[in-house]
Amino acid sequence: MFDWAKNAVGLVDKHHGASALHSVKGQTDEVPFTLTEKQDERWNIISSTCLESKTFYMTTDTGRLALVQVQFTNVLSSASNVKTTVQFGVKLFSDDSSEPHLWNLATVSDFSFPNDKYDFVSSQCAMKLSGDGKTYTVKSTVKNPDCTVDLKFTQMAPPFVVGKDGTTHFGDIKKPSGKMKHKFWPRSPTFSALSMEFTTPSSYDSTVVSVGCVAVDGKLILANANSTATHVITKHDPDSDLPEPKAITYTWSDKSDDGLEISAEIRAAFPEQRMDRIDVMDEMPKLLRGIVVGATGVQPFIYQNGPWAKIVVDNGGEIKEEEGRLYCEAIFIT
Repeated sequence: MFDWAKNAVGLVDKHHGASALHSVKGQTDEVPFTLTEKQDERWNIISSTCLESKTFYMTTDTGRLALVQVQFTNVLSSASNVKTTVQFGVKLFSDDSSEPHLWNLATVSDFSFPNDKYDFVSSQCAMKLSGDGKTYTVKSTVKNPDCTVDLKFTQMAPPFVVGKDGTTHFGDIKKPSGKMKHKFWPRSPTFSALSMEFTTPSSYDSTVVSVGCVAVDGKLILANANSTATHVITKHDPDSDLPEPKAITYTWSDKSDDGLEISAEIRAAFPEQRMDRIDVMDEMPKLLRGIVVGATGVQPFIYQNGPWAKIVVDNGGEIKEEEGRLYCEAIFIT
């Protein structure tokens, strides 16, 4: 029972090997990245098992980190019944260890994706895209003493996907058993850098896929699949039995159109007291949690940290650096 789910994520599937993973990195031989347009902002709303989300990460005027997210999840059971869940999450991180984070996660029961799937609306909250496709507004639509949201996000640098379409496929490229896609809106008043890296299950030889970008003054100076994220120091977490990252190094590299070397690096150490650790299953609705645990046996944990760090950018021999706030998530699925 539930073998479909285990096979889809590759946790206990037969050994396919790295050659069966069609990484987005392979697309970058032809084109390192592709700028996205308004039409790329539509929700997909796949009818089979999937997880689709839109997440915005913020630094407030006072320097605190925050995020807001809409997450659409489908889980297909062995009886071909689909359990659909939508959650609206908001988190304002506390920099004072004696004060709790402000964290609100609501399961939305009535929702739709109108305006040709550009928008998400419900009686509790909404995430809408502007007519020109360059601004999102996110609002809570009922009064909630614990969480009131009224936010606007406008592009400050070109949005993009790595390669042609930003997608890594698992299995047969014509009929993949799974796929993963990422789209990005960099923020860039001065310097902005992002890195998203994941390691496949052992059935795909624990292959690393990493994508990222560096933007300076609203312009992408690089975007490709050459970034790295290395946990240079870890510490055993007895509660989760995982190697909790305590220091990390990010790197990016590319060449300019005229052949000059471009690189960037961030080195950061995390404080002894982590910002937060999330047991993902604790945040799921009870029914969905039972399905996922029964289907896969996985126990995901997320470690969140937000130290101040320095980025050093070498753009063809011109070296610049800037201090800023780093938001780091390390997700383990065991």
